[in-house]
Amino acid sequence: MSVAHASADTGQADCNSTDAYELPTETGAVAGDFPSNGDALPAAKVRVCVRIRPVLPSEEGVAEGHISCGEGSSPKKISVRGGRNGSVERSFGFDRVFPPETQQEEVFEHSGIGDLLDAVLEGYHATAFAYGQTGSGKTHTMEGFTYPTCPRSKGPQVKVDSTPEDNLGIVPRAIQSLFERLDQLRLCSSDGFTVRLSFLQVYNERILDL
Repeated sequence: MSVAHASADTGQADCNSTDAYELPTETGAVAGDFPSNGDALPAAKVRVCVRIRPVLPSEEGVAEGHISCGEGSSPKKISVRGGRNGSVERSFGFDRVFPPETQQEEVFEHSGIGDLLDAVLEGYHATAFAYGQTGSGKTHTMEGFTYPTCPRSKGPQVKVDSTPEDNLGIVPRAIQSLFERLDQLRLCSSDGFTVRLSFLQVYNERILDL
């Protein structure tokens, strides 16, 4: 299970942030909902989304059933069972929960990245990052590229051209969406735009220039 954060820094002081919070099991209330795409981005709002990856073959019969998502087309709660014989259940609320069957495009559309891009073009700083343990699906969610098997000494070698478009993650989709927004702005504005990009990956305590 990976957690994706999205936030915009507006430079305003004393703005509260929203992180994951535990919900009483008997209630389903989720406070501080993030607006849907098209609404104004709230000041210094942190949006926390959780994506649950599919169960691996080696985990079948062991991991199944321990985590369940809230109902509806836009779930915002997960329930986790633990303790002896799964007797303890706790519920946690988020701005959005993505079940295992969620596709890459849906994650991008509903994780708030479009709002962050709009904020960037208005001059604000914005950040999106994925957090989770090894094997939770962070690289797939953020990149989605195809990686061939190669010696560890060479580091990861990505195959951009052979990656199916449907597999592309948040980073390539965000870049494409950024330039699409710039093209639209050029049609109605005389302002000039300069885009500078740097790609770095921290992998096994090594910094790799991508």
